[in-house]
Amino acid sequence: MRKVLIIGAGQTGRGFIPQYLDSKSLITFVDKDRELVTQLNELGTYTIDYYGEKRASKIISSYKAYSMEAEFDVDDFDCIAISVGESNLPEVVDWIVRHFKDIPLLATFENGTDTGGFLRNLFEVHGITANIIPFAIFCTTNTVSLCDIMSEDITYLPYDARTGTQDIFMPSIPIADFAQFMERKIFTYNGLSAIIAYLGYLKGYTYLHEAANDPTINHKAHQYLDTLNQALAFYFKVPLEEQHEFAMNAFRKFSNTEIADTIERNTRDVIRKLGPTERFIKPLNIMIDRNLHSNVLIETIAAALVYDSDIETDNAVHYLQTTSIDPEIKDEILDVYRRQKIAR
Repeated sequence: MRKVLIIGAGQTGRGFIPQYLDSKSLITFVDKDRELVTQLNELGTYTIDYYGEKRASKIISSYKAYSMEAEFDVDDFDCIAISVGESNLPEVVDWIVRHFKDIPLLATFENGTDTGGFLRNLFEVHGITANIIPFAIFCTTNTVSLCDIMSEDITYLPYDARTGTQDIFMPSIPIADFAQFMERKIFTYNGLSAIIAYLGYLKGYTYLHEAANDPTINHKAHQYLDTLNQALAFYFKVPLEEQHEFAMNAFRKFSNTEIADTIERNTRDVIRKLGPTERFIKPLNIMIDRNLHSNVLIETIAAALVYDSDIETDNAVHYLQTTSIDPEIKDEILDVYRRQKIAR
């Protein structure tokens, strides 16, 4: 019987991670959201159902939940699973260092290109060498009522093989060059979801699959993938056919009408997505290096600026102007952005 501490009881923490734990595992959740912690404890059980209704529900009941301010026994956990978003990792590390004398195996469930390295560096500041295994998330999970979860019906859990073997989260697949794998994943999967989501936002859609199946957006998404696949196949030195199938798996996921993934979930946090190693700017620069051009990517980045102006900080235009991309391309993005704003 394994005892697993899950830090972050959101959709990934309570909806994705438990799918890969043995049914006899004892789960403890820790979260900053006191209301969520109270709900979990009052309910005592919640259900993970699956889109498409082809897979039996999973009932999660052997758990406890605590707020981050609470004190509880932390002496005998086999693993700490972390799913909080990279920006919250410094706070999580401080919490772990305060509460644990001997830190067990750490497992990260994030979508960063090097979350494990970032987390490792945070522990080294405290003079601690942590044993960390990063995992990749390919599964969509959504809250449907109180604590219940609807999950994509997929069993695929890659992890960084360089950090050793593990048998806590199963079934799982070791990946030799995990850093490259995660970059490819973010540029392909997360990049494509952004293309569909921001163009879908401009057209007023609510769900990702609605936008993906819009004839115009569908055509633009495939146009984008044609260019992206050429660039990434060269950059990552993988066969074009392999990259093409990788990308088509992503499109099939986002266009699946059984998966109720929202436009809002895929569009938020624009400035982070405009970062130099993120899904927009890095692929754009890879394309430029290969003398490739994507009008669809230009249009999408402009649409992201519109979203930020409408919904978020209204600082994304200024942030884009500080990024390291070709000045002519930057001017093209800003010109499209202005036209999109006028059209609204």
